[in-house]
Amino acid sequence: MRYGQTAGRLTGALLVLGVVLFAGSLPAQLTAIVPSGTDALAPGLPSYASGWPMSTWYYSQRCEAIYTVADLNAAGVTPGAMINSVSLRCAEVPGQAVANFRVRVGHTSNTAVTTYTTSANLTQVFGPQTFQTTAYSVGNWNIYTFSTPFMWNGTQNLVLDFSTTGTSYTSGGGCYVRTAGTNRCRYGYQDSGSAFPHDTITSQGNSNMVPTIQLNYAPGTVIISTPSPLPEGIDGFTYNQTIQAVSGTGTLSWTVGSGLPPGVVASTLGNDLILSGTPTTTGTYQFLVTVQDSSTPPDSHQKLFTIDIKAPNLEALESDEPPTVTPVRFYSGDAATSAPWRNFGQVNTGTNKDIRVTLKNNSTSSINW
Repeated sequence: MRYGQTAGRLTGALLVLGVVLFAGSLPAQLTAIVPSGTDALAPGLPSYASGWPMSTWYYSQRCEAIYTVADLNAAGVTPGAMINSVSLRCAEVPGQAVANFRVRVGHTSNTAVTTYTTSANLTQVFGPQTFQTTAYSVGNWNIYTFSTPFMWNGTQNLVLDFSTTGTSYTSGGGCYVRTAGTNRCRYGYQDSGSAFPHDTITSQGNSNMVPTIQLNYAPGTVIISTPSPLPEGIDGFTYNQTIQAVSGTGTLSWTVGSGLPPGVVASTLGNDLILSGTPTTTGTYQFLVTVQDSSTPPDSHQKLFTIDIKAPNLEALESDEPPTVTPVRFYSGDAATSAPWRNFGQVNTGTNKDIRVTLKNNSTSSINW
C-alpha cells in the first residue's frame, strides 16, 4: 500500500515536472496596443458608426485599416512576431447580434487605403462567427483568436480587415479608434445585396482613424532568411553575396563553418553576413552558417548553404564580331603661337600600326597603336 502511494506520488511529481518543463519551453506571449495615442469614439457614435467594427446599423459592413511598421515597432512588436489574436475595444454595445464577423490579415507596402485589398492578398484568420449583444461591454476588449498564427515579416505594414454579413439592422455598436494618418482606414456599408468579401460594397469612405487594436503575439525568433543554394560563382571572377536574418533582438553575430570556396571569405556589415572574394577552384562547396542575437539567453539559428563554382565559359567570352573600326586623326600644332594644326595621318582602331608623328620642333615620336 505504501509502495503504491509512493509510486503514485512519484508519478504525479513527474507529471508536474513534465508540465513545468513543457510550459517553460513555450515562447513568451506578449501584448501590444496599436497605434499609440488616445482612444476616441468611432465616427458616427453614438448609434450610427456605419462601416466600423461592432456596428449593427447596416446589414453588412467592412472596415480595413493599415498599421505601419513604425506603429508596430513603437509598440514593441519585433519582426517575425507570430500574432495569435487581435482584440477590439467596445465603445458602444451593438443594437443586435453581430452576424458572421470575420477577420482577415495581410502585408502591404501601402500607407493608405484608397481601395479595398483583394482577397488574394488577405488571409482569413477568424470567423465567420456571430456574437450576441451579451458578448459586449463598454470598455472591454473582445478577443478574436486566430485559427492559424500570422507571422509579421517586420518590413511591410500590417493590414487588418474586419467585416460582418447580416440580413437585418439596428442602430448601435462601435469600437474605439485612434488617429493614425491620412486615409489609413477604409470603411463601407450596405443593406441587402452585398456578399462577403464585400469588395464592391455600395457606400465607402476613408478615415484618418483606425480601430484601436490589441495584438497577442509571440516574439519573433532569429531566422536566416536567405535561401540556399546561393547564386553560383565563376572561377577567377569576383563573387559577392549577402546573407541576411530576420527577427532577433539587438546586434546579430555570425559564425561560418569550414567549407567556403577557396578565395572567398566571410565578413559582416551591420547585421548582415557578406561573402566576397575571387574563387580560385571550381566545385560544389557546403558550409554551415550560424547566427545569434543579443537576447538573454541568446537565440540562434543554423542553416547549411551550398555554392557552385563553375569554370569560365570561354565560348561566351569569345566573339566572332570584328573589332569596331573608328577613324582617329592625329594633329600637331602650337597653341601658344597659334600655329596652324596639321593633319599627320589617320589610323583605324582595331589594327596594330606604328605611327610616326613629326612634331613642330622636328623631333619624331612613335606611337604603337
